Amino acid sequence: ATWLGGEFEHTVLTVKPGPGSYFQDVALYHRPSKTLLLCDAVLSVTEEPPPILTSDPEYVRALLFHARDDPLELVADTAANRRKGWRRIVLLFNFFIPGATQADIGLKPLLALDPTFELGW
Repeated sequence: ATWLGGEFEHTVLTVKPGPGSYFQDVALYHRPSKTLLLCDAVLSVTEEPPPILTSDPEYVRALLFHARDDPLELVADTAANRRKGWRRIVLLFNFFIPGATQADIGLKPLLALDPTFELGW
């Protein structure tokens, strides 16, 4: 399939390793640069927070809470701060707390790890 004005070709790779497991990765090919990109997360999010989050004071408070750079910072209610909070919420819940993802791979992959591998970057 073609994506983003024809500059990218992409395909979705689906893997079902076992009951309860379901993974999808994406392969993107950028024609102009002849670059292949393989990734496990492609997410399209609106730049502006959805209307449901801006129409209720409690949700606006959540947007501003996540826009803080310091725990005690008081953030002004501006469009820029709402966008900043929205971007952070999207990152937090989609990448760091993806709750819906469950892998049913058992212990076999863990037991196959090399115990002499040195952890670190």
